[in-house]
Amino acid sequence: SASIGKLGRIDDPEVMELVTAAERYILEGGKWLGRVIAPDANPHSYFERGYNFVSNASDILLLREGALKCVSMMDDK
Repeated sequence: SASIGKLGRIDDPEVMELVTAAERYILEGGKWLGRVIAPDANPHSYFERGYNFVSNASDILLLREGALKCVSMMDDK
């Protein structure tokens, strides 16, 4: 979405069309298809569309959660 000037607008019709085309090209090319999804998204729908790998945890999210845990441990003392 950011590459076409629509940062964060994942539901935008143009973004969705490009994602669908990319999925098709990847699957037709015999490559693995993977994606990081929102924590509240249903991973099963992606597997039904042919995805081989789906994660709902990004490196930034995991780093943030770890940092918040460390800070909260410091506050408890």
